[in-house]
Amino acid sequence: MEMHEVFFDLLRLSLGQDIKIDQGLAPEDWKALYELAEKHAVLGVCLAGLEAMDKQGLRPPQSLLLQWIGMSQQIEAKNKVVNEQCIALQDRLNNDGFRTCILKGQGNARMYGLLNPQLDLWRQSGDIDVWVEGGFEKIMRYMQHVSPTDEVNEQHVHFHVFEDTEVEVHFTPSRMANRVVDRRLQKWFVKEQERQMNHQVGFYGRKINVPTDDFNLVYQMIHIYRHLFNEGIGLRQLMDYYVLLKEAQLKADEKQYVIWEVKRFGMERFAKALMWMMGYVFHLPEDEMLWEQDEERGCFLLKEVIQMGNFGHSDDRYRLNVKDSHIKRYLQAIRSKTRFVKYYPTEALWQPVDMFLRFFELRMIRRKVKQIV
Repeated sequence: MEMHEVFFDLLRLSLGQDIKIDQGLAPEDWKALYELAEKHAVLGVCLAGLEAMDKQGLRPPQSLLLQWIGMSQQIEAKNKVVNEQCIALQDRLNNDGFRTCILKGQGNARMYGLLNPQLDLWRQSGDIDVWVEGGFEKIMRYMQHVSPTDEVNEQHVHFHVFEDTEVEVHFTPSRMANRVVDRRLQKWFVKEQERQMNHQVGFYGRKINVPTDDFNLVYQMIHIYRHLFNEGIGLRQLMDYYVLLKEAQLKADEKQYVIWEVKRFGMERFAKALMWMMGYVFHLPEDEMLWEQDEERGCFLLKEVIQMGNFGHSDDRYRLNVKDSHIKRYLQAIRSKTRFVKYYPTEALWQPVDMFLRFFELRMIRRKVKQIV
């Protein structure tokens, strides 16, 4: 944890906080910092922290610094491409008769730019997630006409429109394992769709549709919560939520709206754990938090995040073997969820049921796709 504490200081410096790092760092310490930044997909953002550390007389070995700068330049170049692709994608879908809203990704990067003008192009981008109005059948008929694919699940379909960037076209922004809560969630998305599809912001000289801040505070928590139970979650997603909390312009009634919806979706315990992490890792002041802190659940969450890395790529504890039978993988997956029962019992206990149901639902979805083709 000692190196993680230094890493957290580096993240705070990157986000513009005035942190003094007193201890000297050996070459192997700098290498460990680089590996942690790479593990959590925050190499680019951390370059801003390196610049702040340089002013304190702390500088990594020259070869590592050049490698770090080189990776950050690649991230910046990729962001410029993805920004243009977001605009082109939204224009294309609008011209083809679909209203859209860009989720997560570049919308999050835009928030970093509000915090620090350097950071919007240094946040590591991933794929493009776009919420498209119209429903499953209409969207799939369109997709099979312009870009035939069978890469589809219960919430999105892959749109092979760019060679170098994956695009996920969402029928719905997210799902929950708890089917009772999920029905509530899907109704909320339907109710919110009109407002989100019409929320435009400035985006590098253009306009783009992104979610409103109050919607995002609920939706991105759902995203983090869902990935915690499945692939895993890293510090990049937690940092996204910190930046959103810092930059969200919410009125009192909007704050109450966020608090109420999070409670309706059964995430109040998780929200309190997340606030503890926001305070411990990012030093978010208490008066900027929307929930009180839960240290016990927060410590559990922090341990999971440190272990998992970005989307669980560094977590080998419960990795499934694709060569195993469906039943064996199902039992392995259930075993991996048991650690969550103590802290989030309702969602954790629904996981086996959800996995069982989705096994059959995905086959029904693929059958529908074949019928459409």
